[in-house]
Amino acid sequence: MLRLEDLAELAARHAEALPARVAAFDLGGRRFDGNARSDLMGVINLSADSWYRESVVLTAEAAIRRGHVLAAQGAAILDIGAESTLAHAARVDDAAQTSQLLPVVRELAAAGYVVSVETYHPSVTRACLEAGAKVLNLTEQCPRGG
Repeated sequence: MLRLEDLAELAARHAEALPARVAAFDLGGRRFDGNARSDLMGVINLSADSWYRESVVLTAEAAIRRGHVLAAQGAAILDIGAESTLAHAARVDDAAQTSQLLPVVRELAAAGYVVSVETYHPSVTRACLEAGAKVLNLTEQCPRGG
């Protein structure tokens, strides 16, 4: 878990970079400008192994409900994953990830939300983009760290 002490250390170590401006961009019909305001990312994990317990949902219906709640609470992006990156977590193959993710991605994208998906499988990437995802967080297949 990222602690305030960790952030303070990073800020001290990289003080010269703190005033740097970040280019604004458009994504999924929404403008993101980190220089003008902060945006929240809501997290939805379809893996029971996830370390972020509050984000875990085990069905597509629960994931869709969580997505609507997160958006209502102000999340600008909904990030969805189907496999934990913890070292002890079970691997989830591309077919299983696709079957878990697609109903959720389709429904939340159709509702007008900016959807992000985390995977390292190219076939899952393609399927989720076709289903309406706007961002793919491509995780490394190895090593797994947490």
